[in-house]
Amino acid sequence: MEFGNLVLSLMQLQVWSITPALPRGAAGTRMPVGDPEIIPDVLFITRELGAADGFPPADRAHLNGFIQTGRLFHET
Repeated sequence: MEFGNLVLSLMQLQVWSITPALPRGAAGTRMPVGDPEIIPDVLFITRELGAADGFPPADRAHLNGFIQTGRLFHET
C-alpha cells in the first residue's frame, strides 16, 4: 500500500472522531486538558559546534540540531 494511501486510511478511522464527554451541568464547556507550558524569562543558547571543538561530524550535526531548535523556540 502506498504511504499516502496508508496515512489517509489511518486518518479516517473512527477513533479520531471520539470526543471527551462534557461534564454534567456545564453546557458547552470541557474540563481543562493538561497544564500550560512554562515559558522561561531568560534563555541562554550556546554557539554551534565547529570542527575545532573535537566532536565527530555526526555528533556535531546532532548537537547543533538541538541548538538550532533552541534558537527557533526563542525566536518564536
